[in-house]
Amino acid sequence: MFDCSQFVNDYQIINSFPYRVQVNPLFQYSTKTYALVNENNSIYYMNIAYQIYVPSIINCLRYLIKLDIRNTSFCDNQKGILVHMKYLPSSLTHLGIYDCFIENIFEQIGKLIRLETLELSNINLINVPNQIGNLSSLSFLSLPSNKLIHIPSTIKNLHLLSKINLKNNRQLRSIQMLNGLKSLKILDVRHCSIDRLPLYLSQLTNLYMSNNYLINLVGIETLGYENNYKKYFYFDFNRIELIPTRIRYVKNLYWLNLNNNYLENLPKDIFNIMTLSYLYMQYNRFHHQQLEFIANKFKYNNPNLTLIYSNKSFM
Repeated sequence: MFDCSQFVNDYQIINSFPYRVQVNPLFQYSTKTYALVNENNSIYYMNIAYQIYVPSIINCLRYLIKLDIRNTSFCDNQKGILVHMKYLPSSLTHLGIYDCFIENIFEQIGKLIRLETLELSNINLINVPNQIGNLSSLSFLSLPSNKLIHIPSTIKNLHLLSKINLKNNRQLRSIQMLNGLKSLKILDVRHCSIDRLPLYLSQLTNLYMSNNYLINLVGIETLGYENNYKKYFYFDFNRIELIPTRIRYVKNLYWLNLNNNYLENLPKDIFNIMTLSYLYMQYNRFHHQQLEFIANKFKYNNPNLTLIYSNKSFM
């Protein structure tokens, strides 16, 4: 651990970095390295961009609460991430690492118990350690554009987690480990390889599952069942053949995108979902006569619905 006692203030610490750190710049560009200082002259935010590495001296910034690292090595070439993850200040409430090469998060990330947001984007991440379940304050987890294969079961310990972004993890085939997360409101898993809906997400309002391998929507009634907020569900570009009749039990289903699937039929219950205001069903396997029947049926049962089908729409 670095000896921090030699520094009188935060300015001395950043002056010891191996590169220049701008302080409170007028223009705060994500491509520049800079720090923000509060009225007590303590650094509370740092953006480290396009540098050689993150120095372990960063641990001496005791009041640092937000840290973004972009296109910067998180380790030396020989020792890897095992060296420097432990030097991140435990005061952090936000950590973002973008466009770096890491592959794995060392288990010591679990010591950052104050984290509320964790964003790890395009870092070749393969595994998420079980210790992520120790981040009891986490409300937003974003791991897009990585190489994740699975989600650890300890994620169920994160009772405050309300938003998850896992999009563009092409090897991710299951998100069943998310089942039962009681605070989750927004889930984005676009462009993965998922073949089943998550279940029993009682507070869910927004579900983005475009470009996956879904073949049915079994269990859809278990999504958002404890709240009356509008539901926005995106299932376009899947392989969906079946919509269950229990879709009628989805509370306040407002937006449903079923474009580019394998549908040949709809359950009759869908015509009586009066909260449904937008339905997209272009490029499925309906015959022209079927589409005309469906359109007329909706006009009669739900005249306020905006239906997008076969390159046509009506209101």
